[in-house]
Amino acid sequence: MDESITDEELSNIAFYAGEATCHPDPNYQLEFDKLASPGVIYAICKELQGYRAAGIKVKE
Repeated sequence: MDESITDEELSNIAFYAGEATCHPDPNYQLEFDKLASPGVIYAICKELQGYRAAGIKVKE
């Protein structure tokens, strides 16, 4: 499994996640669901866990 996710992909995931939480339009949720497949979420979690294990703080 390729665990690398581009900055553009991360930006899109963050954008649609944010929009889906504050807008009733279901299209934001649908787009988020397309972008954030289980494999993508797995890769993000593994990368974040690696940073935390190394004591690296990740800023928003």
